Amino acid sequence: MNFIESDGRLLLVSDTKEDMGELAWLMQDDIMIIDHTYVYPNFRRQQLAEKLVAKGIEIARKNHWRVHPFCPFAASEFDKKQEYQDLYVSTEEMGWEDAD
Repeated sequence: MNFIESDGRLLLVSDTKEDMGELAWLMQDDIMIIDHTYVYPNFRRQQLAEKLVAKGIEIARKNHWRVHPFCPFAASEFDKKQEYQDLYVSTEEMGWEDAD
């Protein structure tokens, strides 16, 4: 499988060139806002979403970005993985009001 990065989007593609999943983000200054993680149904249960988030974190580190995980799946990965915490930007730091 291969990762293809393009304009705020990371695609995961099989060796046979079949789309397996994607991670999407927006940028606000030096903050990567992960807003979407998706794995196509026939590729689920293979921890591919975790691999997409991990690759997104690798991209953020390479570019010296911090990360706000707006996507619920990405947020759950930040909750589980201590090694991502140094990049974490909270909703409060983003200057966003609470939605409630």
